[in-house]
Amino acid sequence: MLKAESFSRLLLRKCIQDPSVFILLKTVADNFHHFPGNRFIKLLADFQKRIYLPFVEVIREGIGSDSPEKTANLIFGSLVGYTALNIHHDMRNEMDVDGIVNMIFSGIQAKER
Repeated sequence: MLKAESFSRLLLRKCIQDPSVFILLKTVADNFHHFPGNRFIKLLADFQKRIYLPFVEVIREGIGSDSPEKTANLIFGSLVGYTALNIHHDMRNEMDVDGIVNMIFSGIQAKER
């Protein structure tokens, strides 16, 4: 699970450093419903190919989960939600990246036992 945790930390740090990364993740999580038409199909496909599917594979290998897609969704949702709350409350500088990732993965590890 080390690769998945490292990737999650990196992603959360990038969300803090560069709001456009957060906006991308939030937009993907919302399935682009704020945008009219199907103009973002290519962006979604690129996200799936470059970020989501490799992350699912890392989870599959690291945890041996029967449902790595659900686990990936849980992690992405947790990271997006945590970042959104901290941005909303203007607390980005106080985000505990290691603490939140450790909490997420300790719950996943406990569930997978």
